[in-house]
Amino acid sequence: ADSEDTVEIWPAIPANWWNSGVGFSNLAIKGGALVDATISGRNISVKLTNTSHTPMARTLKVWLPAGTTYLTESPSGASFSGSYASLGVTLPASSAANYLFVLPSSEINLVGVPTETVTVGTRLVLTASSVSGADTEFFWSSSDEAIATVVSLDAIHADFAILAGGTVTITATGNITGRTATFTITVPEPPKTPVAGLSGLAALAVFLSRAAILCRRR
Repeated sequence: ADSEDTVEIWPAIPANWWNSGVGFSNLAIKGGALVDATISGRNISVKLTNTSHTPMARTLKVWLPAGTTYLTESPSGASFSGSYASLGVTLPASSAANYLFVLPSSEINLVGVPTETVTVGTRLVLTASSVSGADTEFFWSSSDEAIATVVSLDAIHADFAILAGGTVTITATGNITGRTATFTITVPEPPKTPVAGLSGLAALAVFLSRAAILCRRR
């Protein structure tokens, strides 16, 4: 939407647009102007063209995804409200200008991901954070609760108990950005406990002997 003095860019359609990439071009606005906007990754590129024969003054307003707390890059003179970035521009007659707004990374970092083998009976303590700082809480899940299950957690930490051998994927999801971080571990099956003091052959001999005794008693 736009008024005589404001050009508004609403790139947050569809949801998660910063992952999918959307854009539009040659959108006519009031006062003899054209606007092109392209979203690629974290970059919002806006081109404003004055098609009239007189100078044009406008306020460019770019709405940002929920949870954005700052911009990695924005044009000189731009202000940031937490909901949108705005920039006052004046274009000479029959001229064009380009403006770039760069969103911070919304990736999730995990601390505590094991670099060595995880064994049954141990605990795995993880800490999550979003690069943008937008997420204030994380939701944790295990693909197989029989292998790894959460025994305690708070806003950014989770304590997993390793219960059995097998392969399991653990996921942390940010409460604002909805972005996730995952990792997969394979827990080795614990060794089977042998009969104390007996070798495999000796244990077999004891079993056969006891079976023979039982048969004679019948």
